[in-house]
Amino acid sequence: MNDSLLLLRRDTIVDVHTMGELLVRDEHFCWTLEDPIRERVGINGWYWDSSFKIPKQTAIPSGVYEVAVTFSQKFQRRMPILLGVPDYTGIRFHTGETVDHSEGCPLIGRSRNQVQGRLWDGVGLTAELTAIIDGASKQGKVWCKVANP
Repeated sequence: MNDSLLLLRRDTIVDVHTMGELLVRDEHFCWTLEDPIRERVGINGWYWDSSFKIPKQTAIPSGVYEVAVTFSQKFQRRMPILLGVPDYTGIRFHTGETVDHSEGCPLIGRSRNQVQGRLWDGVGLTAELTAIIDGASKQGKVWCKVANP
């Protein structure tokens, strides 16, 4: 098994959005923007329950997920998808500027504004990430760790 190739490290959590950084092999790749986190903090750290989810308005739970590249009917191209996310299907890394573009998916961009909750400069970024995952998948399964602060 590959170690986690990808790390989505969340660093900004506010009521209306979640921002973070996507690392590839522990190196900065891009910034991320997601819907608000609705997980709760308990005695043993963050935990998830299905009842916390507001459809298309909730960030995926923290955890470790297999990543594959499959064809997206919605976007009409091959894209990275996170597999086995509790209570979610079709979670893909893709570009977008605001949480209005997310619907639960982690958005990616080269620049960000944490106060406004915006990303930009994402042209070609999904294709770059797809190529990285395609290359790593030749060695075995690819994993992404999603970590809350």
